[in-house]
Amino acid sequence: VIRNGIVTKGLPRRAADAGGPLVFAGRLVEQKNPTMLVEVLSQLRDENVRLLVIGDGPLGAAMRARAEALDLLDRIELCGALPHEAALEAIARGAVLLLPSLWEGLPIVLLEAMAIGVPVVASAVGGVPEVVEHEGTGLLVDRQAPERYAEAVRRLLQEPDLHAKITAGARRLVAEHFSWTAVRQAYLETYGEALRVRGSAASPMPGR
Repeated sequence: VIRNGIVTKGLPRRAADAGGPLVFAGRLVEQKNPTMLVEVLSQLRDENVRLLVIGDGPLGAAMRARAEALDLLDRIELCGALPHEAALEAIARGAVLLLPSLWEGLPIVLLEAMAIGVPVVASAVGGVPEVVEHEGTGLLVDRQAPERYAEAVRRLLQEPDLHAKITAGARRLVAEHFSWTAVRQAYLETYGEALRVRGSAASPMPGR
């Protein structure tokens, strides 16, 4: 298996301070479950955190309506779709990246956030657990319950040792296994092995 990779050279780096909003980056569609973000923010009302939403889609109006109903519009910035470089800069200013998806493959945005140094809280669905090791390279949530996402966020905001462990582990994982350098090497080794096997199969048998 050769997994997705990202170009890590030139990525912005997370600021040393622990401030900044919670961040979501993705399409506002059912798969990404963006309305859950408003429910999570409601759970964190007493922590006075904010939410930055990068992306657009058909559920944007539902998010805004739910935020208005919960009196949270002043804590949410719906900035719409951004160019890739601008989106990465916005992620780098965040405190935590949230990904409450209902299903996934292997999301590139997780790899990018991890390489930047922003800790992630994500649903334990699809290929996500192949990247996010719970309490090692991020925090996984195994149920679609806003209180569970909120508790994971609190841990990252309130436990500096856990935060440091996760961000260091995430950067190391991406560099070793998900950087384009590592992925390119995996492709070269796979094709090299395939050519060696093919060459061996095409060789004449001894004595013929």
